[in-house]
Amino acid sequence: MRKTWLLGFGFFSISITWALYNAFVPFFLEKYISSVALIGFFMTIDNYFALFLQPWIGNRSDRTHTKYGRRMPYLLIGMPLGALFTASFHSITAW
Repeated sequence: MRKTWLLGFGFFSISITWALYNAFVPFFLEKYISSVALIGFFMTIDNYFALFLQPWIGNRSDRTHTKYGRRMPYLLIGMPLGALFTASFHSITAW
């Protein structure tokens, strides 16, 4: 029973986060992008990237064996890259 509640709470948290993301990110994008169609495109394209990218990375991480573990090498590379791309996007749009 406890595991069922914990799993349910996890799905509930994901659902709330997803709803907030979809509700507020377009407002943030309006600051940088004037076209509503383009904002809709960006809000949709990330789902298509996730459709193919997440299973591919998951498959690769399942087959990875390092002294840091299976997932940690991807986090150690992916998190700084994500921060770099986010910072570069903000510096480009600040002009």
